[in-house]
Amino acid sequence: MLLIANNGKPFFINKRPGKNERIFRLIKFKTINDKVDINGFLLPDKKRLTKVGKFLRKTSIDELPRLANVLKEDMSIVGSRPVTELYLNML
Repeated sequence: MLLIANNGKPFFINKRPGKNERIFRLIKFKTINDKVDINGFLLPDKKRLTKVGKFLRKTSIDELPRLANVLKEDMSIVGSRPVTELYLNML
């Protein structure tokens, strides 16, 4: 279902700083598509959320791939989600 809803891209992968600011790839199931307006800008999240994505978010299943990050010790199971690289220098 995610393959169809997201044009063959079932995962959202984002670089985040982990322990000692080591960069790792945060993995989640992708719940929104990449649809753009006529000017090429992404539509608002509310308009891009797929039906499958709504279910995944409601049940928190979209977060399951993050367990791979926990098992690889990139992040802990308890605590806040790591900030993006953009905010690393602001801390």
